[in-house]
Amino acid sequence: MKEFRSSVVSVFILTMIAGFAARLEAGTFTALVDKTVGSVDDQFEYTLSISGKADEPEIPKVPGLTINKVGTSQSYSMQGFGNMTRKVDYTYLVTAEKEGKYTIPSISLKVDGEMQKTAPIHITVSNTPTGSSGEEGGEAAPLFIKRTLKKKEVYVGEQILSKVEIFSRVRILEAGNISENSTDFRRYGSEHESRSQRMYQGAAYDVIEVSEAYVPLKEGSLTLPAFKLKTKIALPRQNGSRRSRDIFDDFFGGSMFGGGRAAIKVIRSPEDTILVKPLPTEGRPKDFSNLVGQFGIDADLSSNKLDAGDTVTLTITVQGKGVLSGMSDPELGLDPSIKVYPDKPSLSENFQESVGVVGTRVLKYALVPTRPGEYQIPDIVINVFDPDQGKYLALNKSLGKLIVGGTVEQSVISGGNPVFNQQKQVKVLNEDIISFHQGEKLSSNQALTRRDLIVVAAMSLLPVVIILCLALFTPFYRLYSGSDQHKYSKAWSRYQSEIKNLTNSQDDFLTQVKLFREYVGDRCGVNGGALTDEEICGYLTELGVSGELLNRLKDVLSSATKVEFAGIDLSGEQVQGSRDTLTQIAKEVRKV
Repeated sequence: MKEFRSSVVSVFILTMIAGFAARLEAGTFTALVDKTVGSVDDQFEYTLSISGKADEPEIPKVPGLTINKVGTSQSYSMQGFGNMTRKVDYTYLVTAEKEGKYTIPSISLKVDGEMQKTAPIHITVSNTPTGSSGEEGGEAAPLFIKRTLKKKEVYVGEQILSKVEIFSRVRILEAGNISENSTDFRRYGSEHESRSQRMYQGAAYDVIEVSEAYVPLKEGSLTLPAFKLKTKIALPRQNGSRRSRDIFDDFFGGSMFGGGRAAIKVIRSPEDTILVKPLPTEGRPKDFSNLVGQFGIDADLSSNKLDAGDTVTLTITVQGKGVLSGMSDPELGLDPSIKVYPDKPSLSENFQESVGVVGTRVLKYALVPTRPGEYQIPDIVINVFDPDQGKYLALNKSLGKLIVGGTVEQSVISGGNPVFNQQKQVKVLNEDIISFHQGEKLSSNQALTRRDLIVVAAMSLLPVVIILCLALFTPFYRLYSGSDQHKYSKAWSRYQSEIKNLTNSQDDFLTQVKLFREYVGDRCGVNGGALTDEEICGYLTELGVSGELLNRLKDVLSSATKVEFAGIDLSGEQVQGSRDTLTQIAKEVRKV
C-alpha cells in the first residue's frame, strides 16, 4: 500500500514538473538572421519563430530594405504529458538597395495571450559586388554580369553602345532590370535578347545578352550606374544536408526538380567612369542644330507651280544614327511675301543592337505665296556635329524655284490665312414653326387655394416624419450590424466585389487564393492569412464542406504554392478549373 501511494505521489510530482516545464517552453517569439554582414548583391534570410498560439506577425517597413515573405513551416512537439506545442517559422528574404548599416526593429506579438517582443536585428551591407567578374573564392560564380562599353571617352550628346552579358549556371525563374537611372545620362534599351551557351573559366554557362545605349547630357568625369538585375533562382540543396521543413524544400525535394529551393538574388555589373568632352567651340556654326551623330537630310516641295493664295507643302526629313529629340528647327529664310504655317513635327526613335539609337524627324510647313512672281527657295541647311570625325558638318538640300501665278488676293495681302480663315455666309433654311411658350404671370389679386395650403403643410411636416423614422430604425440597425449574420454577409460581399474583375492569369489566380483564405478566416472569426492549408481544410470541415470538395481544394492550394514559389506555369484550363473550385466552396460556406 505504501508502495502504491509512493508511486502515485511520484507520478503527481513528475506531472507537475512536466506541466511547469511545458509552461516555460510555451509562448516564445524570436527573430534570427542567417548572417549580419554582406554586400548589396546578397540576400539575408530573416526568420521569425513562434512557439504557441498567435497570429501572423506584421513586418515593419525599413527604408532601404526590401523584405519579402518566401515561406511558412510548422512543427509540433510534445511538452509534458498530453501538452502539444505548435511552432511556426515565417521566412523572409531581405535585400538592400545600397550599402550602409540597417536595423530591422523589434516586433511585438501576443503569443498564448501574453505580449512577446523580438530583439532588433542589425545588418551591415557593403558596396562590393559579388561575382561581377565571375570569380568567387577561385571558383566560377553561378550567376554574374559583365558589361562592355564600346567607348569610355565621348562628346556631350554622343551615344555609348553597351553590351550586357548575364552568365548563369543556375535556373532563373524570374528576372527584372532594376538599374538606377542617372540624371547625367539618357538610357536606351533593346527589347530583344540573344541566348547562347559558352565556356567561361572552365565552366559551362547559359548566357543572355542584351544591348543598351547611354547618351551623356553634360561634360566632365561622370559615373555610369551599374546594370542591376533582380532574379529569382532555384538553388540546389547541398548533398548531405538535413531535410528542412521549409515549403521550398518540401516542394523542390520531389523527383521532378531533383531537390533545391528558390531564392532572390540581386546581381550587378561594376560602375563605369565616362570622360565626357564638351563640343568644340572652334568652327561651331551660329545655327547649330544640337544634333550629334551621323545624319542625312531630304527636303521637297509638294509643287513648284501654284497661284497666289494657294498652298504648297514643304517637307524636311532628317534621319540617321543619334538622338533627334533635342534638334532645333532650321531657319527657312523665305521671301517675306510667302506666309509660313508650321505643322507639328513628328519624331520616331528606336534602338538597334549593332548601331544604337536611330531616329527620324519630319518637319512640315504650309507655304502660302501672297503675290505672283518667281521665287528662289533658299537651300535647307542643317548643321550637325559628327563625333567620329570630330568636326561640324553642314547638311544641304536645294529646292529650286517656286513659280507663282494668278492675281493678288486681298484676303491674303491683309495677313489672313486663306487655308483656315475662309468664311462662308450662313444661309437661313427655315424658321421655327411654334414660338417659345411663356408662362402665365400671376396677378396681384390671385390667392392660395385650399389644395395649396395642404401641400405646404405636408412639406412642413416631412422633416419631422423623417426624424421619427430614423429614431425608430436606428436601434434595430445597430442590433443587426453587430450580429454574426451581418458580418458573414459583409465578408461575402467584400469577397465577391474583389474577385469580380479577376482574370485567368497566374497573378490573378494567386490573388483569388489569398482572398479565399481571408474570406474563410472572416467567416470563422480568425486571421485567414495566417492559416496553413490543413487548418483551412479543418475549419471548412467544421462548416460542413464535403470531403470531395476539400480534396479538390487541397489540389488548388498545392497548385498555388507551386505557381508562387516554384515558378510552375498552369494552363488556362487549369487556372479556370481552380478558380471555379474556389467559387463553389465559397458559395457552400455562405449557405452555412
